[in-house]
Amino acid sequence: MKPNIDIVIDCADPERLATFWAAALGYEKVGWFEPYYLLAPPVAGFPPVVLQRVPDPKSVKTRIHFDIRADDVELEAERLERIGATRIEVGRASDERWIPMADPEGNEFCVCPGVPLPTPDIVGAQNSIDDILTKVRARLDRISPEALESERAGGALIVDIRPHEQRVRDGELYGAVVIDRNTLEWRLDPRCEHHVARVTGYDTRIVIVCNEGYGSSLAAASLQDLGLHLVTDMIGGFQAWLTIDHEQRRPTAPDEPRRSPFP
Repeated sequence: MKPNIDIVIDCADPERLATFWAAALGYEKVGWFEPYYLLAPPVAGFPPVVLQRVPDPKSVKTRIHFDIRADDVELEAERLERIGATRIEVGRASDERWIPMADPEGNEFCVCPGVPLPTPDIVGAQNSIDDILTKVRARLDRISPEALESERAGGALIVDIRPHEQRVRDGELYGAVVIDRNTLEWRLDPRCEHHVARVTGYDTRIVIVCNEGYGSSLAAASLQDLGLHLVTDMIGGFQAWLTIDHEQRRPTAPDEPRRSPFP
């Protein structure tokens, strides 16, 4: 398991310093709870920044600091000066391109050329799709095909993400809303103006169904990342649902139109 990392900056006035670092890093000011002020990253996976009120004044050079990388070092330094940073001297050579600076309370950081850092060997960093499936399924309470009807009866939103061709070939899934996979997140995010009416909040119970239960796991994990914490998927997908007892799965009758019962 990878560690979760916060970057903590000691300071006298967290709220004031939060304004500077939010603008410097492109982070979002989240809020204050004594003695901390939290800044949230703009990209998932980046560490949060926490400004911590401490009584001790700064007395020595900071041993750990930010390097802010930019294509135009001078232009970025000028931007940071406009929001409260100052340039400092630390004995750098005249031909060095990085610029040492300090935030409004004197905490040091550097503006550096935007060269890419070395990355881990790409082969060693790769995950197979089986690895990814194992990881995402570890956080899903996946249901069996036999449990699908009780989920529907209990108010869960059943979402069929199979493509049109498979639904025409094999039939519709009773009681399901059909949503294309490429619009799934937009249709189910409660904050999106295009979300379906039955998604009333992030605690909506949702069961994702695909053809064989593989793509549905990845889709459910993506929705959990949006905050829909009660989302899961069905083991084996529609093909497994076809094999269970007819009374349990309530198939579409031959003379019924093959469509979702929901608009």
